[in-house]
Amino acid sequence: MEKRRRTYTPNEKFGLIDVVGLEKMLGISRSSLYKMTMRNELPFYKVGGKLLFKVEQITAWLEDKKVSG
Repeated sequence: MEKRRRTYTPNEKFGLIDVVGLEKMLGISRSSLYKMTMRNELPFYKVGGKLLFKVEQITAWLEDKKVSG
């Protein structure tokens, strides 16, 4: 049996996730994420009508939201 080589999607290769991935990562509903992108509260890319997010940019965005206490 031949071993199949793993092919990387552009999302994995460039550290991008879609709305479903971000929903799981942040624990925020999909509709809330769409609203946040409409208000430009989240850094995102739109490619062919699909919203994509760079994991490192989302992590930096989260750090900016950190509440000291």
